[in-house]
Amino acid sequence: MPANRSNQTIYVGPFSSVEAINTSTLYKPGELGSKLIATTGKEYQLVQLDSGATSATGVGVVAVGQLAYWKAKSTYLVTNDFRVALGGQGANSQFRNEIAGVFTVAATAGNYCVVQTKGNHSTVKTTSSSYIVGDNVVGDTTASTAQATVVTAGTAITVNSIGKAAATQGSGTTISVDLDIDEVP
Repeated sequence: MPANRSNQTIYVGPFSSVEAINTSTLYKPGELGSKLIATTGKEYQLVQLDSGATSATGVGVVAVGQLAYWKAKSTYLVTNDFRVALGGQGANSQFRNEIAGVFTVAATAGNYCVVQTKGNHSTVKTTSSSYIVGDNVVGDTTASTAQATVVTAGTAITVNSIGKAAATQGSGTTISVDLDIDEVP
């Protein structure tokens, strides 16, 4: 496990950007778990997607903007299915505090990819269709989803926030969020 290191670069290989990484093998395996701080202010963590993130599950294959949940922090393994995530199936929805980041690519099950942890992400999947700037964004508890929901500013939240709404919107299935998710060292 890396010792909370931040890298200037991560090997991107044939992909157009760090956000597009979706590979079955890492060119530099020691980079797994590394955090990348981009010049845009966005931060990413290199993770591996669980091999069970397939169309056969209730959540289905990964889509851009879905939440990534920790399945095994020691090996940087994530999933889009909270039912198999750390704290999943718990009576108190503990998985909502085990969000690793937001998927930036429709990653293939078992592949390596990055999840965004800080900075603006304009297409976070959400259940809430109406929100305003400054509302808290948290993991949703709806079965078979990997999405967020909004808690109105001024309302007490009972789980970790993944960030704040960055725009006002009256309808839609995605939300612009200024992410602030803690990475695993």
